[in-house]
Amino acid sequence: MRCCLPRRGKPTQSTRHIYANGLRAVEPVVLETLNTFGDNRIVTSRYTWWNFIALNLFEQFHLVGNFIFLCFSFLFIFEPKAVNAVAFVALFIISLFISLIKEAVYDIFRHIQDKRLNNQRFNVLAFDLEFSKLVWTKSISSCLRVGHVLRCVANQEIPCDMVLLASSESNREVRLTTNNIDGETSVKTHFALSRTHEVYRKFLSMFPEDVEISDVTQFKPVIVSVAYEAPNADFNRFEGNLIMADSNEGESSIPILMENVAFRGSRIYNTSCVIGLVLYTGKDTKLSMNSKKNARKFGSREGRLSFLLALCFAAYLFICVLLTILATVWDTSQTSSLWFSVLKPPTRYAYVKTAVSFSFIAIYLLGVILQVTVDLQLLVNSYLITHDPFLFDTQKGLGSSANTVDITDELGQVEFLFSDKTGTLTLNELNLRACSIFLDDSVFWITDRSIHQERKRTVESEEECGQQTVFGNVVFSDVLELKDGLPKTLLEFLTVVLLCHTVEIRNQSFPSSGKNLTYMATSSDEKALVEGAAKLGLVLISTDPDSEKAGARRLVIKRQSRQTAEDDDGDWTTSAHTEEYVVDATLEFDPQRKQMTVMVRYPDGTFHIHSKGAEARLLEPEICSQSSSELRTLALERANEFGRSGLRTLMYATRQVDSAEYHELLGERERAMRQFGEDRRQALKASTERIESGLSLLAVTGVEDKLQPGVKECLINLREAGMKVWVLTGDKEETAVTVSQLSGHFSESMKLLRITGCREFDDVAECIRNHLHGIDVEYEQRSVVKEENLTRRTVNDAEVGEETREDGLKSTRMKSTRFMQKCRVVSHRIVSCLSRVKRKRKRHPTASSSTEAIGLIIDGVSLQHALHPSLRMAFLDLCLKVTAVLCCRMTPLQKASVVKLVQIGLSELKHGSKPVTAAVGDGGNDVSMILQANVGIGISGEEGKEATRAADFVLPQFRYLQRLLLVHGHWCCHRIGYTILLFYHKCVTWVTINLLVVFYSGFSPTTWCSSIIFGLYNAPVTTLSMFFFGIFERPLTDDQLLENPKLYRLISRNSNLRLWRFLLFVLDGLWQGAVIFYSVYLFLAGGGMFAQATFIDPSSHGSYFDISLCGGSSLVYTVISVNLRVVLTSRDINWPLFGSILFTLLSYLLFLMFYQFSVSPSDLDFQTYFKMVRSPAFWFSLPISVFVANLPALLWRVYSDTWWQMRAQTEKQRIKIQRRMQSRKSRISSFSVEEDGRIDVCLTRQKTERRSGHVPPDVGETDVAGSGM
Repeated sequence: MRCCLPRRGKPTQSTRHIYANGLRAVEPVVLETLNTFGDNRIVTSRYTWWNFIALNLFEQFHLVGNFIFLCFSFLFIFEPKAVNAVAFVALFIISLFISLIKEAVYDIFRHIQDKRLNNQRFNVLAFDLEFSKLVWTKSISSCLRVGHVLRCVANQEIPCDMVLLASSESNREVRLTTNNIDGETSVKTHFALSRTHEVYRKFLSMFPEDVEISDVTQFKPVIVSVAYEAPNADFNRFEGNLIMADSNEGESSIPILMENVAFRGSRIYNTSCVIGLVLYTGKDTKLSMNSKKNARKFGSREGRLSFLLALCFAAYLFICVLLTILATVWDTSQTSSLWFSVLKPPTRYAYVKTAVSFSFIAIYLLGVILQVTVDLQLLVNSYLITHDPFLFDTQKGLGSSANTVDITDELGQVEFLFSDKTGTLTLNELNLRACSIFLDDSVFWITDRSIHQERKRTVESEEECGQQTVFGNVVFSDVLELKDGLPKTLLEFLTVVLLCHTVEIRNQSFPSSGKNLTYMATSSDEKALVEGAAKLGLVLISTDPDSEKAGARRLVIKRQSRQTAEDDDGDWTTSAHTEEYVVDATLEFDPQRKQMTVMVRYPDGTFHIHSKGAEARLLEPEICSQSSSELRTLALERANEFGRSGLRTLMYATRQVDSAEYHELLGERERAMRQFGEDRRQALKASTERIESGLSLLAVTGVEDKLQPGVKECLINLREAGMKVWVLTGDKEETAVTVSQLSGHFSESMKLLRITGCREFDDVAECIRNHLHGIDVEYEQRSVVKEENLTRRTVNDAEVGEETREDGLKSTRMKSTRFMQKCRVVSHRIVSCLSRVKRKRKRHPTASSSTEAIGLIIDGVSLQHALHPSLRMAFLDLCLKVTAVLCCRMTPLQKASVVKLVQIGLSELKHGSKPVTAAVGDGGNDVSMILQANVGIGISGEEGKEATRAADFVLPQFRYLQRLLLVHGHWCCHRIGYTILLFYHKCVTWVTINLLVVFYSGFSPTTWCSSIIFGLYNAPVTTLSMFFFGIFERPLTDDQLLENPKLYRLISRNSNLRLWRFLLFVLDGLWQGAVIFYSVYLFLAGGGMFAQATFIDPSSHGSYFDISLCGGSSLVYTVISVNLRVVLTSRDINWPLFGSILFTLLSYLLFLMFYQFSVSPSDLDFQTYFKMVRSPAFWFSLPISVFVANLPALLWRVYSDTWWQMRAQTEKQRIKIQRRMQSRKSRISSFSVEEDGRIDVCLTRQKTERRSGHVPPDVGETDVAGSGM
């Protein structure tokens, strides 16, 4: 019997339950349809061929400027008198068309990509019940459904999320690369389900032949049922169970682990083929759910530009209303004097009609194509950043890239910089350098070629103490090199290190011998620890899965002498032996728990639980309850000692359990993993707490992570540029502080304030209050001392003047001097009173007002309370008062919360003015911070590419950040800002000329030029030079900007778009428009009288004045003057800018010459320019009008150049004096360091001999010994 169950309506949202190919049973045969959850079609394109134009225009008209221009375009229907629609509507259509083409090109590429993904062909295993066969059918990716059994081959990208049923490898291994998911190029090992591997592997061996089955009941072994959770976007979580029939005619449920699942976007590597059961398709896959477009970031420039547009719109309305009133008054007064004219009162429609006519002239104040021009400039500037050779790292072979083009100018506006530490400031190339065993209180320091043990102080001798050994930033004189062998306690600990990890092995050319092994791990710390153990003689040679138990691993460790381990070219000694351990369960690390645990079976039959994590977690009483308080104190001291040495610390704990407890804990965890949803999370939490309790502290390790080159210089320059730098890291406090001091984030003389270890809200509040009070008190004291010193100097000057007067100098000059001195004293007292009032109002001084450098340190536990709504503003006040902030032991969400605190908090303090923030990171834990900041910058590091994919800009190393911000940020911000100012300047110039024409025409809405000429002025004629200005302008060279980081402050907070600067350009435009109009009016039109220079058309017999000739002259003067204004603004006269101006003038001249002969004789432009060039008056007035029009800009440029030269000379003198002082200090410090070294050696030797009972040598002998060292 065969039946098909109908679709059961909408699927549940909590869990899913599917069968392979819909086969539920064979006696009778029951099939389900596979159309329940939709197909596997991937759609990343935004438009289709039929909705592209309508949808794109709808999106473009959401912009305020475009909507305003659209509304004014409809006004031409009612009154096309002043200017033809072509002059305005054509430009508006061109700007829309450019944006339309840009989006079309982008979407075409998206369609091509979607088509390539959706048309990939795969083999699907289907049940042919009619002929009792299992057949392989061809299917394209878009037709795949949930429940299909899919075959994928090597180097093929997995098209959907699926559970692995079988692999071509006998050990169930499936090797995948996840570069499209997380950016990591390393190969990851997944495993097929052990219960389905053997059954479905037979079908792989028979491919492409169909499998014939004699009886329908033989289908029963291939019936696979999976119950799993609904779609979610978390790549690190999957909840599901495999349900299969067991030997007792029942069903058994087996948890599906993360290692049994492959996600869409993964690529099969070095595995012949696999079979998988489709779980999620299309938009339900995890990659699609994580590929949602992030919200578009809007720059601070757009808000300022909207404000300027609003001002221009207000001016536009004012001009229209004013001209309408004046036109009505003029018409009334002029018509009333004519006795034969009967004036009818104007109607309301007449008022509207007049206002609309004037609006066609004034609308050019708004700048129709400004937005398109700026967008294209940002695009080209992003291209220049991507192809900057100075941002290319030759060692890595990586360069910079710009993933976002809309906020390129925001690089010049950064006020707060949030940076990760590991991998961002450091190289993330870790090496095991130290470990401390708590059982015998031994400390081992490890170098690349040797291992030393820190000895007990009771066995020190005179000769041995005289030898010093350097480990990182610490110098030791009480260590002993281990040459013969390793202590037993260290060997036992290294065994724990090789068991408690998730490292995988690659390049196993000779796995049994241990040669050519490459370790791969998601955590750089784990890789460093395993490699460090291999250097010491314990080598991990195998991590194969256990064939008997799902999720278990068999780890093989090879033990040999350390000398053999260091010999890369020789063979291994025969004394080496191997041991096999079984890891039954792995409790992986998570940022909230900060701990990782394994359950291990030893070869001797014992059962152990090993755990590692942050010391703050493992030192909790409920975790290490088997360790005494003295041992916990010792562990904390050792961890702090390693941290102060600049090492990353990781603490280990362990316990041994009996077989019954071990299997009970293991069974409890397996039962928890079979559940779903909140029940599963609660059960896993309870199981984890039981497993990770009652541990005994074992050891702590120290891993070295060196700073990247150029980090210190970069941080100092960024701070000098006016940026507040915050370091947000997950490392412990001591390590973070040491690295901050080495990197220059904390200076040596900086006073450090701490808010650490506060687990209660009241404790955090008290710390913040005390720190705020202390800073305020110190600020008040310094202010009072400064005022007293200033008052004392002023009074002394007055007393000197008084004594001079008493000596007999009673002239009028001395009387005036005494009067002036008294005035100075009185004025100073007034200023002092005002400053006191100001200080009382200014209750929260900023860091710039404080002369003392202060640093703030806060950990993640205290930060939870500091971010409380009732305390966060006080905490932000404290952060603003200090020089540098360091946040340690932070989770990824806390990093984003700190960035959000600065954004929202400062916007409240500044009443809506949000600061521009930038975040720099290299790992997946920095993604939330990068997305939250205004500018996200990713560093190409060792922790994958999640950060670089989420970032707006990508750099190969942190040191390139100063060039990105100080050079490209400065250039782009200057270019875009002045492009906007020049654009409004040329609009104001043109509108001013036409408004004066309206005034001298009796307030009639008329112009001097035709509509075509009117439109050409606003588009290519004056815009091309400004476009190239916004691409190639360099007001200062890159060397000048890097040598003087303070220049960055000149452009911060959109200083180029401030209101006063905008008004200066508007006034300059008014001046140019007035000069050009009156030059034409007075020199060429004779002031309205028929002078010798008047333009008269000979064909008219002198009966009328040719207005078109005046319009043509004013247009030519304006084009030359506006382009010359661009030249005067530019400080880098480059060939592209010069060529664009020359091309504009020549092409425009040729166009006018050809255009005047192509129109009809009745047109105003007919032979206008041919007549104009024959007039001597036109050529004589050209240089005069252009020079006078640009005279204010020329004077301002001369003054600006003089100011810059004086500033440059002052800066050179300051740098010269500073270098001289630094060289003098370095000589003094080198001498003091040498003397301090001699004193330290002397004190060490004296202290040693007191302990050993020897008589201390005299001073001369000690000095000689120190000098010899």
